[in-house]
Amino acid sequence: MEIQSVAAGTVLEQISDHPSAVRLPTDEAQRIRRLMKSMADHLGAIASDSVLPEQPPNAFVEYLGVVADAFAAADNRETGTAGSTGRHLRQASAAEDFIRTHIREDIPIVRLCKEIGVSRRQLEYAFRTTFAVTPLEFIRALRLNEARRLLTTARADGLSVTAVAMEVGITHLGRFAANYRLFFGESPNETLQRAGRS
Repeated sequence: MEIQSVAAGTVLEQISDHPSAVRLPTDEAQRIRRLMKSMADHLGAIASDSVLPEQPPNAFVEYLGVVADAFAAADNRETGTAGSTGRHLRQASAAEDFIRTHIREDIPIVRLCKEIGVSRRQLEYAFRTTFAVTPLEFIRALRLNEARRLLTTARADGLSVTAVAMEVGITHLGRFAANYRLFFGESPNETLQRAGRS
């Protein structure tokens, strides 16, 4: 009985740092449920005897093992998720750095994937989990924000709306004006005029 007590204590020490509730796959939950029923039945039979057994019921030992395994598996799932999140953040940050450095250039997604060393799907997922947008949406937003920054100082620099658009890698001026209005509620010309008055 002493060995089992030590083993049970060790299992409890190992899982005491973990949450008291763990989401289990259905098959594991059913297995634990069966073991608990078996233990309850066995304990009921023991209660009617006047002599306690020297060994704990096998179901008890198996139950502790299954519970310890469940906590270990849950811990591994959390670690895997944290690792994935960190990897996605690093990928998205590396892509962001590349985009900022090459903002004036055409940046096809294929090129971005090659520079970062990831597949298109991995890049999409990294951006969605990190920035909640696709890489193309991110590039567009970054260019529009940079254009706005330049437009607010353009009069002093003598830049036109077209020059600002080209400066940030935008070549389709009609689409630029429409997207700019969606983002900022005014046209690029209005921003430029307002900057000239201040």
